[in-house]
Amino acid sequence: MGTAASTAPRSFSEAPLSLVTASSDGQVRLLDLAADGAPTPIASLPGLTATASDSRFVALTGPNGTLSLADSGVWTWDHGDHQHYYRAAARDLGAVGMSGTAGVASTNARTVIASGTTATVLDRQALGQGRQSALTTATIDAGSFAAPQGERTVLVSGGQAGIIDDAGRAVGQGVACPAASGGALTRAGIVLGCQGGAVVAPEPSSSATAEPPSLEWVPLPDEAAGTKIVSLSNRARRSQVAALDESGGAWLLSVRDRSWTRVTFGAPVVAVSAMDDTHKRVVGIDAEGRVRVWADGAEATVTEPIANPGLAAASGLRVTPKRVYAPGADGASVLEIDAADSARVARTIPAAGLVSFEVVGA
Repeated sequence: MGTAASTAPRSFSEAPLSLVTASSDGQVRLLDLAADGAPTPIASLPGLTATASDSRFVALTGPNGTLSLADSGVWTWDHGDHQHYYRAAARDLGAVGMSGTAGVASTNARTVIASGTTATVLDRQALGQGRQSALTTATIDAGSFAAPQGERTVLVSGGQAGIIDDAGRAVGQGVACPAASGGALTRAGIVLGCQGGAVVAPEPSSSATAEPPSLEWVPLPDEAAGTKIVSLSNRARRSQVAALDESGGAWLLSVRDRSWTRVTFGAPVVAVSAMDDTHKRVVGIDAEGRVRVWADGAEATVTEPIANPGLAAASGLRVTPKRVYAPGADGASVLEIDAADSARVARTIPAAGLVSFEVVGA
């Protein structure tokens, strides 16, 4: 029997980056990306169809849309100006009483799971101890993102982006967000994807009772007016966010500057993410499975077809400070790609029957 000391989180000097893979046999496995060991099973959900993560907790969608949660046991405690890194035992947290494809977003205190037309706010500290403690639930627009901000929740409901308290009361003024789809949590604020642009909820004062920030509408440039944003993706908490639009076009949103830049790939893409490095790299996968890297305002690299575009469209890409993770063309591996080195494949990680994957610990 383990002791409290043996199960207590261990601290690290660097982020304990790990890969979670979900396979067609329902097995969910965790691989330490800095070690040479084999992946460790952390959950099982036969018929699993999708995953989502906040970089620690992983939502698993089952064959009938039922949702379960797993704790990867690796995370970064973000203090803004510095971070602490931890690893603890991974565990299966069981069903969450929701259904559908999910989105997961967390602060140090709260985790929000958005699925279908419901957002559930959970106590993150309790979740880390293996207990699901719901603080509140809210109705949202199908497909929209929701995220915690202090002791409030940013979401889209009835075509309006807004901020609510735990009693469901609106706090501050809402902003129109038609056809909401996707979002991102960054240190500069929360981003909600909409038709024609995005709504930004700027990072507020640290005081829970402070006046909420004013939501801001950031429209796409005139050339793309009315274009629907399909998904948003960024490196964990970073304020450069990549957007995929309905025609396969890519955009880069600077959350701090409230400005969009068109990412001029040579072909439409099915998945995209932003690395937020000094070259403002954005990485995409096109319909043929080519990896495309955009840097310093131009397309810098195009590979041969090495990725699986179907899996990339379904699961997206994951980025860390130095690597991009994409599903391999064989549908049975995850590629670790060095985007700064002509999109060189640094490692091929076996993942038989791959359905989806997440990078956790960032």
